[in-house]
Amino acid sequence: MPTPTCDGGANTGPHAIRGPYWDFSYPSGTNYAPVMTQTGEQYRKMPASIALSGGTMPRIVEIAVPPDQTDTLIEALESREDVLGLRLQQGTSVQPPGDIITISTTNRSMQTLVRLLDEHGVGSDSGTSMTTSEPVSLIVPSATERLAHDTNEATWEEMESVTAKESNTTANALVVMGISGVLAAIGLATNALHLVVGAMLIAPGFEPIVRFSMGVVSRSMGWRRGLMQTLQTYAALVLGAAITAGALRLLGTSPLGQEDTYLPSSVLVTYWTSFSATTFMVSVTAGVAGAILVASNRAVLTAGVMVALALVPGATLVASGLVG
Repeated sequence: MPTPTCDGGANTGPHAIRGPYWDFSYPSGTNYAPVMTQTGEQYRKMPASIALSGGTMPRIVEIAVPPDQTDTLIEALESREDVLGLRLQQGTSVQPPGDIITISTTNRSMQTLVRLLDEHGVGSDSGTSMTTSEPVSLIVPSATERLAHDTNEATWEEMESVTAKESNTTANALVVMGISGVLAAIGLATNALHLVVGAMLIAPGFEPIVRFSMGVVSRSMGWRRGLMQTLQTYAALVLGAAITAGALRLLGTSPLGQEDTYLPSSVLVTYWTSFSATTFMVSVTAGVAGAILVASNRAVLTAGVMVALALVPGATLVASGLVG
């Protein structure tokens, strides 16, 4: 195939794009999109929001289905306007055996698309599977406006998958939770606010609570796993805090922060053992923010929710109070 060129933009070197049926290159540093034609490759200047979809969340859905279900499913998908791309690979799925259908769509359409697939037994019938992903970019000239103004909500299945992954009580998670208790106990004992904030930031203590809540709402068995994981993670935190509080007592330091540092004596203990309408409002607002972050596939930002909820210093004070 000939290698096309185009004028405009910063030509810092060609980017090679290769696949099983095509092989072409285009100058880097530009917003030119390749368009396949009968005579070869051409280039069309695309809006930056489409050539690089950094502010949107286009989605790729790959499903494996038995061959006898393929035609019916393809027919249902072809009639949908929100399907931006549809590819079929017959007989390429080894496990489960069958065909692979790849769908490109907007994030806004994911909920209805998943419902359609569920109606056809994808994900529930044996012999089917489904994988969702987010491409770095998706170039579809006919869907410029839809991609530029797309949403970022996650499907229920994706939220369950993320919370399950982040809430699993692995040895690493329990150790980090215990370290969080150590830092928080030292911070409270020495009135060092930065240590307590650091302990809240590293503690993986929000996702188990979310998994429990989602299980209750969906009436699934996930609430049991979420509850068990919540108890395990905060038990590790309390254990780390209790061991640290005992060590501080042996060293002659009160675990309840009765010494003046850059903050007055016991100010942090007093603050986190007080309850008022303001603290209640903060807790409710932080919980809502955490739910929105999980629903919008931004669970990585829930560390800020942990700071607002102050669950770590609250649990640490239980251990410090018992020891002190």
